[in-house]
Amino acid sequence: MGWFSTSKLLVKVKLVGTPHVRRITLQSSPTSITFEELLTLVRIRFKDVLLRDTLHHVDAEGDRISISSDEELRDIVQEASGSGLTVLLHATPETLSSITQDAQGWELVSADETPEGEAGEDAPIARVDDIPYSNTLRFWINGAEHSLQNPSPSLLLVDYLHSCGLYGTKVGCGEGGCGACTVTMSLASASVKGAHRHIRPVEPCGLSSRSKDELSSAPAEVASDTQVVSINSCLRLLCSVDGMSITTTEGLGSSQTGFHPIQDKIAEGNGSQCGYCTPGWVMNMYGLVESTPAGSLTKAAIEQNFDGNLCRCTGYRPILSSFKEFADAQCDEHPSPNLAATSEQRLCEDIEDSGACARKGSCQGSSQCSSEYRRAPPLHPDVLKYQSNLAPLHFVDPVNGSEWYRPVTLAQLWDVRAICAAGSKAVSLVCANTSMGVTKYFTAGEVGEHGIEGVASEASCCSARRDSDDNAPKVTIDIKDIAELQGAVVDDDRIVVGAALPIAGLIGVLEKVSGAAFPSLVRHLKRVASVQIRNVGSWAGNLMIAKKYPQFGSDIVTVFAALSIELHLASTRGQRELTMEGFLSTDLYDDEVITSCVLPRMLAPAAASTVVYKTYKIAQRHVFAHAIVNAGFLLAINKEGAVARATAVFNGVCPQILFAKATEKALTGQKINQATLQAVLAAVEGDISQAGGAGDDPRYSEGYKIGLVKSFVYKLFLEAQSSLPPALASAIVPFAAAEDRPVSSGSQGFDVNAAEAPVSEPIIKLSAKIQASGEAKYTSTLSPGTQGLYGALVFASEANVKIVSVDPTAAVAMQGVKGFVAKSDIPSAGSNKPFLLMEEVFLAAGDKAPCVGAQIGLVLADTAAHARAGAKAVKVVYSSASPGEAPPVLITSLAMAKEQNAFYAKKTIDDAIERLPFMGSRSSRIPHAWHLGRRLPEHLQPFKVGTPSDTRPPLSDLLGPVLGANGLPKLITGSFKTGAQKHFYMEPQSTAVFPQEGGALEVWSSTQDPVTACTTIAKLLGIPKTQVTVKVNRVGGGFGGKLYRGMPLGSAACVAAFKHQVPVVVVNERVDDMKMIGGREFCDMDYEAMYTEEGEILSTNMKMSMDVGSFLGDAIIDVLFASTFADNCYHTKQFFALCTPYFTHTHHTTSCRAPGALQGILMHEVVLERVAHDLGIPHRQVQEANFYKVGQKTPSGEEIGSATFNWTIPQMWAKLKKDCDLETRQGAVDAFNAANRWRKKGIAMMPVKYGIALNLFKSGSLVVIHDDGSIAVAHGGVEMGQGINTKVAQVAAFALGAPLDCVTVADADTSKIPVNGFTGASGTSECSAKSVENACDALTAKLMPYKAAGRSWKDIVEAAAADGVSLTANGWYENKEKMIPGTDNYATYGVSCSEVEVDVLTGEVQVLRTDIIMDQGVSLNPDIDIGQIEGGFIMALGYVLMEEVIFDKAGHQLTLGTWEYKVPSAYDIPIEINVQLMNNVPNPDGILKSKASAEPPMALVGSVFFAAKEAIYAARKDVGNSDYLSLQLPLTVQGIRQACLIEDRQFALS
Repeated sequence: MGWFSTSKLLVKVKLVGTPHVRRITLQSSPTSITFEELLTLVRIRFKDVLLRDTLHHVDAEGDRISISSDEELRDIVQEASGSGLTVLLHATPETLSSITQDAQGWELVSADETPEGEAGEDAPIARVDDIPYSNTLRFWINGAEHSLQNPSPSLLLVDYLHSCGLYGTKVGCGEGGCGACTVTMSLASASVKGAHRHIRPVEPCGLSSRSKDELSSAPAEVASDTQVVSINSCLRLLCSVDGMSITTTEGLGSSQTGFHPIQDKIAEGNGSQCGYCTPGWVMNMYGLVESTPAGSLTKAAIEQNFDGNLCRCTGYRPILSSFKEFADAQCDEHPSPNLAATSEQRLCEDIEDSGACARKGSCQGSSQCSSEYRRAPPLHPDVLKYQSNLAPLHFVDPVNGSEWYRPVTLAQLWDVRAICAAGSKAVSLVCANTSMGVTKYFTAGEVGEHGIEGVASEASCCSARRDSDDNAPKVTIDIKDIAELQGAVVDDDRIVVGAALPIAGLIGVLEKVSGAAFPSLVRHLKRVASVQIRNVGSWAGNLMIAKKYPQFGSDIVTVFAALSIELHLASTRGQRELTMEGFLSTDLYDDEVITSCVLPRMLAPAAASTVVYKTYKIAQRHVFAHAIVNAGFLLAINKEGAVARATAVFNGVCPQILFAKATEKALTGQKINQATLQAVLAAVEGDISQAGGAGDDPRYSEGYKIGLVKSFVYKLFLEAQSSLPPALASAIVPFAAAEDRPVSSGSQGFDVNAAEAPVSEPIIKLSAKIQASGEAKYTSTLSPGTQGLYGALVFASEANVKIVSVDPTAAVAMQGVKGFVAKSDIPSAGSNKPFLLMEEVFLAAGDKAPCVGAQIGLVLADTAAHARAGAKAVKVVYSSASPGEAPPVLITSLAMAKEQNAFYAKKTIDDAIERLPFMGSRSSRIPHAWHLGRRLPEHLQPFKVGTPSDTRPPLSDLLGPVLGANGLPKLITGSFKTGAQKHFYMEPQSTAVFPQEGGALEVWSSTQDPVTACTTIAKLLGIPKTQVTVKVNRVGGGFGGKLYRGMPLGSAACVAAFKHQVPVVVVNERVDDMKMIGGREFCDMDYEAMYTEEGEILSTNMKMSMDVGSFLGDAIIDVLFASTFADNCYHTKQFFALCTPYFTHTHHTTSCRAPGALQGILMHEVVLERVAHDLGIPHRQVQEANFYKVGQKTPSGEEIGSATFNWTIPQMWAKLKKDCDLETRQGAVDAFNAANRWRKKGIAMMPVKYGIALNLFKSGSLVVIHDDGSIAVAHGGVEMGQGINTKVAQVAAFALGAPLDCVTVADADTSKIPVNGFTGASGTSECSAKSVENACDALTAKLMPYKAAGRSWKDIVEAAAADGVSLTANGWYENKEKMIPGTDNYATYGVSCSEVEVDVLTGEVQVLRTDIIMDQGVSLNPDIDIGQIEGGFIMALGYVLMEEVIFDKAGHQLTLGTWEYKVPSAYDIPIEINVQLMNNVPNPDGILKSKASAEPPMALVGSVFFAAKEAIYAARKDVGNSDYLSLQLPLTVQGIRQACLIEDRQFALS
């Protein structure tokens, strides 16, 4: 007998959903049998119920052991000697009834017939109730064990972390789209633990291993047999972390225990400004370092790790530079910086450029490579033990009945599904729950009233969505630990991949295995979602989302379909295999799941000699953006050069995926030549037409999407050529993905004045390290305590409608909801219009809702999640018109507003200006407040804010006084349009209110103006200001969006806290925040200009129109600035800029970094560029011809180059041209464009003059010196990332002559500084610093008698204190010299040069390099100012290239959340960015000779816009078109491609 000699083979067939089993016994004993032979025997008998190439043996103790090889079979047989081999299969009653008795050697044993020796085995097996399902969740956080019984299935990990006091992990979007919530998850490596394999792909149960030596998992083993991955805690359900070890930034280090090297480096590298996103960056970097073998971490790997992290402040360069210091291998993947520093300068460069660092403070300038890096300790033995034997889990929420199951076998899964079906329970299958962040975009009531099409998850094994509106009990089943769904097996001709394998795991397998298609497949998979999502989200979940939402243009579906990947599915009915097309078109059984897929390694028939597999994707942003259109192609080309097999799949061009049969037919049998190309392009149109066309897409035109598919086809044909002419070769060079970019680089040049130390030194932000460690507090991270409540706003969901009724009954009855606050709850002594802007806090029945987002009420609950669910349940009934009335006109765009003449009247404009908080009594000093010209007759006044009729005579009427004897000039007219922009501050609008004794309130707010907030709250509640204290510790980004737009939310929170006398915390959810809060306005311009042959512009008439939304309010600031900043750096003999505000039924707009000024400056630059084009001369020649000259006056009357208004643009312009070698590079750009048909470059320069009017600011301060020498400073400014507290501390130390480390800057607090201006317009830092300097000067006078030579600071203070000297002083600063808006004290100047490259076929653009020189006077802190320059430039880059705000005709915003609204990522910034501060240019009228830095660099982004335009002109030149091109902002991929005038006939192969 052979080694297989058991007496019998007993097969138990389990009836799913019943307690019954059937036994079938193989009575004969084979003398020899292998696993494959045994498998064949079982297949013959039970093929309908066998799921895969696997068997499960049930041993004497009831444990299940998988069998998938001869070795495993031999071991089990030997262990089961004499007792028989028991194999467990699963079947439905229908399947079992089909089993017959005709198979030789098999006997059917009924449930009542117990074979001899098997007494008791007829008892039920594998029933849910009989399996030891645990109700205890066990996991570890920062090394501490947590054990919970029956946790809520809906509780998110991030919320649990917050409940534990771990607020370093932030919520920025709640969608996994910003990375602020990033933590790491650790588990035992696959090499030491085989039971838990959902991160690292290993050989799965049920898949035979044929080439184990080829199988390799994603990252290699890390220290201590531990693998660490970064994840989004805002998506991770707490129940799914069983057995995991979670680490947050608090677990790495702190000010008490010592900071972790990563925390140190990002802080010391100036990589933390507002700091809200910083912990997420720290944890993603930690995950990378911990998962990378020591000695192998490269700069490229570091840069490619952050597609899932956003930052709105820094511009990314300092973060990347800081982290690259951990790289092991030095590489020269970037060009050298071109802004050479002089010998007098202190130059701070990236680590790849130099090891030197000019920063002061704790930075020592030393490199911390990963080989020196302290690795994480090994997992605790308890963790390893627990992970090695995971038990099934079952949790039940006792309040709402929701359930959580975690089966570990398919048998258990089907048992649970059967029970749920019997109870009619809604079921959701999850693998990582990463779909939660985006499936809401399809669901009515979540994002929009009807959902937003075109959006879906990138990875989650969901087959049924959890629907919060469904009242049925909900069951969530976590399938990530099911053994049969795990891992991957490599064969000679295929790879079989388990359904629970994460996308990162799939990538890891493919990167280690050879296969013709795998490089392209891997490349595309890396553009799916983000690192954090790919780490845990499964590929199969992505497919399930695509199946449920056909309009989702899934990248994975497309690339899998093009590769003809086979899907394996299983249910209680058996298993089946489907193609991707079959999968999408076939109805699945209720309990059917994807179990695996098969990826072919051999793609072509034997006769084929060449295989071309290519996939393409175009998105709004380079990374972490869903496809506009994607496509996949596979061509098998035979030896004769003909296509033997073709596959073509398009996604996104039609409402659902398109399997392009006509395209495939046009390819098959044909050679890849010009004739075939034209036939295929025609077939593409036929396929799309047959599918019903491109559909109605409000964002992307049909022509653009079809054009993209044709471009993909053309690129495919180019790829298939044996050789290409040089002019065409660049068309197929990889371009947009993160891996296509060289490692970024940059330099920072500045001067340091040692005599004024620590002023002018590059001190790191005082709070940077505690921001990195998570110790820094924000309003949104405050807890109301156990007795407090959370609030969520109820707001209008329709525009221009009357509110008929508001019914919170259903909401109040929901779990956790405690109440509803509305207009009627405002105290009678208070006011529903407390704002200076006259906006109502709440609308009620009978009121008109002007727009979506208008506040109606506030739901209060025990958790933020319950509050938001309650807010969505409040029933609001609207009516657009009374019976018999015509529906009102709904104005939802600036074009419609202009058609309807919906502009604001002059009186409204006057009133809005007078109500501005910073105006006070100054408005009486402004004659005719609605215009700002003062020296000319009214019809010639240069700046106006008014109505369309407020214009001057046509330019032709002005020829006499303008021209004199110079002759007739040229006249041009044109137009230009700019889009809107969201602030996208990382921390949403937030307020926390804590009632105090005597009816007082302590209000913590994420506001930029605490004093105005205090005034507003007091008026709202009808109480004295002394009863209201507003505090701000720091703001997680503001950019103007938190000047006044947070006050409606804050007021609602105050009403609730005042009414109930309990703490109330309200934090906007990201999508809600974007619905309620407007940003930068849509703005149009019509212009006319006269100019000479030399390019001198004699007269300019700019008529701007601005959409300010549903009321004018503080948007009047933007309207004013659009006019008054429009002259920029140029002198025009007759200059006129009119800006008219228009009304629309959309949310009210507000100041957004460089409000109005950015639009006005860019619009004027368009006029100059038009003149240059018409004259046929370079743009910069016209710029130079029109620069102001010393002695000339601006339209507001400032004298250029005077003693108080310096002028440095000409010298900076000349320096930049020389430093960046402009002329040589221009020649190289021209040569490149001549040599390349489908890639074009452009280079352009841009100047900026940004006026600073210090009369806008009022700054108070309080300085207290304690007797130990420590110094407490309070001021009225708000820290929001701009480094105001650091600058103030530097000035205080300098003014007092004290060590910097003695200075502490307190939170903003209206009880300490009751009178102060807002924080914004770039000038608050220097004005606050001046106020503090004034206070310090008073204290210095008191200390003067005690300042003996050699005496220390501490000794001086102790002596003065001993004599009873009061060491407290108040400071105040207010500039009363120039009180009229439009009159500036000085201007901050800057120049930039940018070079870009454009893919003409797709519209994608890369910014290759940007050089910036700024005149900051004597910088108070060069590090902070350069950070502001880089951050401002990148925020403006988003405005120019990708950030789109789109409303539908009903007034609903379509570009919401991180899924549809795309701000720049780390892969959109210039590959090289060099910033230099001018030396020896002290500001004659600035505070401490400094200049403002936050907003001035924004307009320098014009260099990118005009460089891209030059590239487009080069493309148009190739088709014989030299006409002037009027483009609009943002210049998206769609706008670029359409502007290049591409036609099918241009697609040549030679």
